[in-house]
Amino acid sequence: MSNITLKTESGIHVVDFKPFMDGTDKQAVADAILTSFKNVGFVYLVNHPVPKEKIDSMFEWVGLFTHNQEFLRPILHSQRGSSTCLWKRK
Repeated sequence: MSNITLKTESGIHVVDFKPFMDGTDKQAVADAILTSFKNVGFVYLVNHPVPKEKIDSMFEWVGLFTHNQEFLRPILHSQRGSSTCLWKRK
């Protein structure tokens, strides 16, 4: 495990994004992210520039979508067009 991949939590690699942001080791960070996606399908990034408020907002939208699919279906349909399906068909 490199110093870019800090640890593994439940099989998901925890990758330090700081060396990418400061330019000291962009390739190693990219390689660690790619390896995690190839082996696990997910990556947990730390020291990234995304504010906590933005992340919290994203999780709220995911929860809203997954718990209210029938309510949101017409709204999403009108915004995305009829060729895009963002929900599971029953």
